[in-house]
Amino acid sequence: KMWDKGFLRYLSIWELDYVLDPSFFDVLPLTPDQRRDNKLVYYVIEEAVQGSPLATSYVRQVPLNNGFEAYYTLHDGYVFAGTTTSALLLNDLSNFRFLPNETPTALCLRLDELFQELRDLPGDAAMTFNDTQQIGYLLNALRHESEWDHVCSTITSKQIQGTTTFRQACDELRFRCEAQRANDMMDRPVK
Repeated sequence: KMWDKGFLRYLSIWELDYVLDPSFFDVLPLTPDQRRDNKLVYYVIEEAVQGSPLATSYVRQVPLNNGFEAYYTLHDGYVFAGTTTSALLLNDLSNFRFLPNETPTALCLRLDELFQELRDLPGDAAMTFNDTQQIGYLLNALRHESEWDHVCSTITSKQIQGTTTFRQACDELRFRCEAQRANDMMDRPVK
């Protein structure tokens, strides 16, 4: 996922990302510029995967100079089908917890990214969660951390009243964390 994101960013900077558009081959024959760009994308991919024998084997399966096909063959080699990915992501969501030394802000960002990945799945595999469900997963992650019992109680109360969204619950967690850290710093003895 990280490689793909960086690769797409690189192609976008050089205005080559249009080669990966699913409609790239809709109008044939390709113009000379399109053929050149497709070839360039192929060689960029070939160079980028040079250190990975598995990735290189995927790229070698496609016709030479076809960057479009090289990308999608490589992509399909590493990415599960939508339904399989959704099952894996739902498992991650069910077991979502604080990481060691993770801040509440980082936890909320990771959780939000997981929801985004589920929304972005192709076709029927895509899942959208409402605020109540998102808050439920946030609370599930917090309930294993005794230091956040008061925050869980506050967020749960607001959720029951229907006065909070997932973003507001994350803000509540962040504000409480900052307040607790500030109190801890003020309680330290002055040298």
